[in-house]
Amino acid sequence: MLVDLELKAIAQETGHLCPELAIGWRVGLYARRFMAGEKGRIEAGCLSCAMDALEAMGPWELSVDPLKGRHVYLLEVAGWRSVVLEVAHRFAYPDEALAALERRIAGNHAEVKDMVSYQAVLDRRIQGILSAKESELFSPSYPWSQGTPAIC
Repeated sequence: MLVDLELKAIAQETGHLCPELAIGWRVGLYARRFMAGEKGRIEAGCLSCAMDALEAMGPWELSVDPLKGRHVYLLEVAGWRSVVLEVAHRFAYPDEALAALERRIAGNHAEVKDMVSYQAVLDRRIQGILSAKESELFSPSYPWSQGTPAIC
């Protein structure tokens, strides 16, 4: 799979490439543009590999507030400008086919074909996250996803 060199370096550092790492990288790219070199912070709704990507990418302060929800990110610049990014459900959560494969693998009931299928599904999910437009990746329930960042 072809990926950006920065993401490749992050994957090598963490030891793997997964959908959550790809999500964190995409949030980090958005955060760099949004913060434009100013001091900022990112508060994530869950502790996942996305945090590993964000930690590797920026000089921002990171924290986790599980009350925000899975793959919801608050980006703040200098305490006065903020935006909320919510990753669209289809990118943030595995579909039933992937969940079933994960259960078989975790229960040691997987066959070789299951492992091959699992990797193929993960690769498609990662490619989908990496190739999605921001308006597709981040929930359209926020006005900024139509092209204009929502400033709180």
